[in-house]
Amino acid sequence: MKTIRFDHEKLAVYQRSLKFVTWLTEILERVPPKLSAHGQLDRASTSIPLNIAEGIRSKIKNTAAPLLIFLLILICPAMPAQSADWPRWGGNDPGRNMYSPAKGLPDRFDPGKPKSGTEEIDMKTTKNVKWVATLGSQAYGNVVVADGKVFIGTNNENPRDPKHQGDRSILLCFDEKTGEFLWQLVVPKLKAGKVNDWEGLGLLSSPCVEGNRVYLVTSRCEVICLDTEGMANGNDGPPTSSGFTT
Repeated sequence: MKTIRFDHEKLAVYQRSLKFVTWLTEILERVPPKLSAHGQLDRASTSIPLNIAEGIRSKIKNTAAPLLIFLLILICPAMPAQSADWPRWGGNDPGRNMYSPAKGLPDRFDPGKPKSGTEEIDMKTTKNVKWVATLGSQAYGNVVVADGKVFIGTNNENPRDPKHQGDRSILLCFDEKTGEFLWQLVVPKLKAGKVNDWEGLGLLSSPCVEGNRVYLVTSRCEVICLDTEGMANGNDGPPTSSGFTT
């Protein structure tokens, strides 16, 4: 009986994604399952080959590998001068074809172990990890890196501002070199609840950075444009009535 071979199985990137999933699975065996990061990394890594296959079936050239980019750009040690930004889903223009010209990237990492009795990672137990930042309990959009800043969407399970408690969609901005928290965008949920804005999912959109502006789509079905500096350099736009806070 002849074996049927689908088009995506011929791609080197697909075969590498399978090896990546296997490698990460071995690492996750040493990570406590109760940590929210365990499930997120497991789901995100599995989505890489699935998205590649789906992209080929749909005749879409861009294939999603958000976790791989997150691991290699966000948490790996300082890259040499050849390193490059990743300002939007898919990478840089032209093409956005999941290719980065960065050189000298490590081929593996160890996320480390939490300190006794906490979920805080003991950096001494990590390997090739530059810094660790606590997100919410769920994060789906790609991380982007641009001009020394890291942007990632999540939910509000770990509130950074006591004035904003409960379910919210959150965009976090960190310093690329140190992991220092710089600012956040807080987006209120729609009152209709799961009918239009499912609870706990947070910000699903992948930010897109162009110059000193970051664009994203909120769970309220709104496209917004932000200053990459947040409110650190003042309010560059008109106030809104949506309740957004940076």
